[in-house]
Amino acid sequence: MPLPTQSDFGDISELDIGYAWKMFGGKTADEAYDLFRENAFSRQEDLMWMGAHAFIYYFPAAAKYLMSSDASGDSDGVSSIASLLDYRLEHDLDSIRPVSEVVITLCDYVVKNLPMYEANEEIYGNLKARYEEIKNRTKRSR
Repeated sequence: MPLPTQSDFGDISELDIGYAWKMFGGKTADEAYDLFRENAFSRQEDLMWMGAHAFIYYFPAAAKYLMSSDASGDSDGVSSIASLLDYRLEHDLDSIRPVSEVVITLCDYVVKNLPMYEANEEIYGNLKARYEEIKNRTKRSR
């Protein structure tokens, strides 16, 4: 898949979309991985606002990050990616369908390895249940 173009991000004159372009525009999947490693919490918001084609290209880098040892202790990252997926499932199924296998694999991984993220349930809620629900919604949306 070729790198997303500026138009794949959407109308970059809109603040959030423009910032997503600033952060991700012209970056490879490997470079995007590094962005998630640096701050997954902030970068998930960029994924939320970018256009479907850009999301489809960059989401696997976020999933790869969360399924790596680099994400150990990243409770904010694992929680915010769940919020991102909830948002996309509700507002843009066309962006989820092409990466549905990645989403399902990520959900299985997070559920199995939840302790590695050190996510306090009192703060983040029941992430296991959230990821199981995201997996089920993703399966139904295919």
